[in-house]
Amino acid sequence: MSNSNSTAVASPRLVAKPCAVTADDLVDRIRELRPWLREMQPEAERQRRVPQESVERLDAIGVYSLTTPPRFGGADFSARDLFRLYEALGLGCGATAWTVWAATGGNLWSAAFDDSVIRPVYEEPWVGNRTCAVGGSTRRLAGTARKVDGGWMIKGSWFFATASGHGSHAYLAVYLDETDDSKVGMVLVPRDQFVLLDDWDAIGLAGTGSATIVIRDELFVPDERFSSPQILLARYGRARPRALSAEHRQKAYRVFALCAAAGRRRDAPQRGLCDHEHPVRALRRRSNARRT
Repeated sequence: MSNSNSTAVASPRLVAKPCAVTADDLVDRIRELRPWLREMQPEAERQRRVPQESVERLDAIGVYSLTTPPRFGGADFSARDLFRLYEALGLGCGATAWTVWAATGGNLWSAAFDDSVIRPVYEEPWVGNRTCAVGGSTRRLAGTARKVDGGWMIKGSWFFATASGHGSHAYLAVYLDETDDSKVGMVLVPRDQFVLLDDWDAIGLAGTGSATIVIRDELFVPDERFSSPQILLARYGRARPRALSAEHRQKAYRVFALCAAAGRRRDAPQRGLCDHEHPVRALRRRSNARRT
C-alpha cells in the first residue's frame, strides 16, 4: 500500500513561546516536593499509576511544561537540563520520573501535525500531560491502518502506553502495509475514541500506569490527524535547533534502561527506584570509569 503522506514536506518554522519557568527554578520546586513524592510511592504502586494528587501538585509547579510543545508555551530545555529534571523527579519517585520522561518524548510528535490540529490539544485547560505516544518499533507494539477517502481506518492494540491514563489524546503508531515495515504512520486519537485496559500489573515500574490502548473495531481518523516519521523529522529539525543528537538519544535510552533494571521485586522490602543508585549517576560513573 502506498502512502502519499509519508514523504518529507516543507513547513513554516515552529517558533517557541516564552516558558514561565526556568530549569533551575523547576529543579528547586521538585526538590521541595520530593518528600511528598516519596510518601506517595506506595500509593502509586497500589493504584498502578501516578496518583491524581501527585499529578495536580506536579502540574501546579510547572512540571508538565516539559510535556507541552515550546510553541504553545512549553519548556524548551537542553538535554542536560532535562536529565537534571528527570534525576530530581526520580529521587522522589521513579515512576513519576518515568511517566514525565515518556510524555515529554511523546509531545515531539506534535511537530508532525499542523497547528490547526494540535492547538486545541495543548491550549485547552488541562491538568497533567496532554498526550502519550505509543508503538512503532515493532508490529507487536503498533496497530494497522488502511487508506480510505478522506482519512484512514485504524485498529489494534498498543502495549506499554505510559502516561496514557492522565492524557487527553494519544499518538498511536500504525503500520500501513502487511509486509513492508518501512511504511509506518502516526495518528492522533482523542481519549474518548479508544479503550484503556486495566491490565498494568508489573513487578517493576508498577506505578507508571503503562496499560494497553485498544481499538477493536476500525476507527476512522481524518487525514489531518495522520502523519509520518519523515514529516516529523523535516519539521522538527527546524523547530528545535537543540534537538537531541544521536549520541544523546542513545544516552537517554541507556538511562531509562537502567531505570527499568532497577525496578524492585514484589518480595523485596518496600522501596522505590530512588533507593537504588540513581540511573543518571550510574551512567556518569560508568562513563567516567571508561575515560580512566
